[in-house]
Amino acid sequence: MKKLIALLLCCGVCFLMSCQQQTTVDDVVNMMTEASGGAAKLAETMDQVSTWEFTMHVMPPGIPDGMESPMTMPLTITAKKPNKLRFDTYGGPEGSVVHSDCFDGTTGWAMEMGQKTDMPEAQLHEYETLAATWIDGFLNYQDKGFTLELLDDEMVDEQNYMLLQVTDKHGSVQKYYINPESHYIERQAGEMANMAGGKEQMTMTFKDYKMVDGVAMCHHVSQYNADGGMIWEATLKEVKHNTGVEDAAFMSEPMSMK
Repeated sequence: MKKLIALLLCCGVCFLMSCQQQTTVDDVVNMMTEASGGAAKLAETMDQVSTWEFTMHVMPPGIPDGMESPMTMPLTITAKKPNKLRFDTYGGPEGSVVHSDCFDGTTGWAMEMGQKTDMPEAQLHEYETLAATWIDGFLNYQDKGFTLELLDDEMVDEQNYMLLQVTDKHGSVQKYYINPESHYIERQAGEMANMAGGKEQMTMTFKDYKMVDGVAMCHHVSQYNADGGMIWEATLKEVKHNTGVEDAAFMSEPMSMK
């Protein structure tokens, strides 16, 4: 009898280990997709316009004297499938745009007080990835040129996470920390574009997920430097889907705040 019980326990352990080993990258992507609203809902979502309260805790280089952190301003993010993304921050006269960053599907540019410049390479590659994943995440990740690898779980701040490593077509590697219960991304870590146009190790956190029009939206995002200092944070105020965003929205023209 003892031998039988020992054999059954051994078989049970082996079965559990086998089940754990069978979890694949595609399984995790499917879990994340379902948590985000489901493949059908994400497929029918063609564009997204969101407004945020954006606070800079570390000011970028070249900021005029007298402008001190923390500084809070409105931010609008406009995204359109398959790969267009634009950020506009406001704070000029009569609520005009003071800074824009945009990836138009091919090239990236920035505009500061009406002066347009090309994005540095590090930021361009980062925006290319953001634009491809902004609305539907890693759904159809192979078609988007990403290589995904499922790493061993990792514990952060007493929370266990599934760990997904993502390599883009330019060789940039990011690690995404996925809550095993909600299947939401709660952390991202890797080398990211800094405000000087280079790359450095940073971490981002994603909190307060809520469903909006059937799509899960993170309502608070923060970015931290390698020492844990907060660089910026943003709180979602409003989001609209399928508003009919046109390609012209990603041209280098000033955006008005509505």
